[in-house]
Amino acid sequence: MGVGTCCGKHNRDLKRPSRRESTDTMHLAEKLNNRDSKIHIKSDNIQKYYDVEWEIGSGHFGKVKRAFSKDVKISQDFAIKSIPKSKIKGRVELLQRELGSLMVVDHPNIIRLYEVYEDKHYIHLVMELCTGGDLFTQLLEKGRYNEGEAARIIYSILHALSYLHSLHIVHRDLKPENIMFATHDANAEVKLIDFGLAKKFITEDCLLHTPVGTSYYVAPEVLQNNYGPSCDIWSLGVILYMLLTGKPPFNGRSDLTIFKNILSCSYPKEGSSEWESLSEDAHDLLTKMLNSAPQHRITASDALNHRWFEKRNHKDSRVIDKIIFSRLKKQVYTNQLVKESMKLMIKYTKEEDISQLNDIFRELDQEHTGLLTPSELKEGLIKAGISLDMETIENIIRNAAYDEGDKLDYTAFIAATLDRKLLHNKDTLWLAFKQFDIDNTGTISIENLKEVFNRGGKKIRKKELRKILEIYGIDENKGIKFENFCNIFQKNDEDISSLESVYSRRGPEKSVMDSNRV
Repeated sequence: MGVGTCCGKHNRDLKRPSRRESTDTMHLAEKLNNRDSKIHIKSDNIQKYYDVEWEIGSGHFGKVKRAFSKDVKISQDFAIKSIPKSKIKGRVELLQRELGSLMVVDHPNIIRLYEVYEDKHYIHLVMELCTGGDLFTQLLEKGRYNEGEAARIIYSILHALSYLHSLHIVHRDLKPENIMFATHDANAEVKLIDFGLAKKFITEDCLLHTPVGTSYYVAPEVLQNNYGPSCDIWSLGVILYMLLTGKPPFNGRSDLTIFKNILSCSYPKEGSSEWESLSEDAHDLLTKMLNSAPQHRITASDALNHRWFEKRNHKDSRVIDKIIFSRLKKQVYTNQLVKESMKLMIKYTKEEDISQLNDIFRELDQEHTGLLTPSELKEGLIKAGISLDMETIENIIRNAAYDEGDKLDYTAFIAATLDRKLLHNKDTLWLAFKQFDIDNTGTISIENLKEVFNRGGKKIRKKELRKILEIYGIDENKGIKFENFCNIFQKNDEDISSLESVYSRRGPEKSVMDSNRV
């Protein structure tokens, strides 16, 4: 039976109804919004801000529709997932789990969440719109993928899983329907979606016990109610098998038959025409991903280093070049308000504008954690013919990172290395301005700035914010108008140019180190 036949069974979930709560779902904003939470729900009518159009899909708890901003300055389209409160009454932790996961994650192959609204009957998630359709639909149309095509897709999702698992998050519902293509382009990024069943785990040894998932992709240990992050690797192994053969490895006329085959790890291998048509490297990777013993199953990080990907690398290896590195250094001179604004803007950039940087980020991220370490950046710079000592590199990362930590996350890297002409235009600046204009008054207050910084995980005192406003001659009592906001960016670019000319004669190490004293 081919992949097309299994379509009717895809909605058979193993979920048990979760424990009832006494939580009142009528006021989720009050429950989930707090100073320390990255989750922020706006209690307002979403129809005031978006034209919600036709349905494009559905998830575990709600339908997804295409939407357009009513703000004429915003030309971007969005996907809005509307979740009926009646479906989550008594199960608020499920929504909190999805929102919590999406607000924390920051990866090129994970769907972006922009904002959340609440009205009387629904919770609305405003998300990135993927126009290329889902992997299941494409698989039905193609029948099967060649190994090079499959490698590109699986590599990207493995990178996302390695990142999630490093954050102690297990997705628990990997299936082709939950893998989207950003655009219709042949090399479009793939995006992992639907975190409704995602779960935090404490350690690799800490097992989860609730049976969830979709029958064809569920791991044997999930059926036995004792599992961890390796269940995601099994599910992706099933997807890889389907991409290469056009058929599910574990099949049957009923879920019970499918589960028996999964528990016995019985799928077509030696002797079957599908299996024999694959390369030895594909055999090896599939066998390691579909190992019935989770403790011996290959990890996401190790799978990324498998020779199957090395021989079928879909793109030339991207290395950081001197132009991109010069942009990264500029973050040393950039003030906190501009950095935070750039971070907000990155969420709205077009995929085609950042695709090369996505490749470079993944290439630099040798440990597959979604965070760049000084040693990883140093290795990448050496490949580009740039030699710097470790102290200088650590200083560059510390200045580019939003939390001033010792590692650089995805958004911080893209914000630092993207051509500023793509960010510093009126349309993109307006998007960032509206993120700070929480009260929708057309003016940003000190309190607005502080709240947005807090949501982004950056604790900043009002004294520091006042100092930034003073530098740009902005009256705190009048707040920041859009014109002021644009001037801040223009002035910051001018300051960078001046500082670069001052330090250019001192060499790359000296200029980066001395800039801290400016």
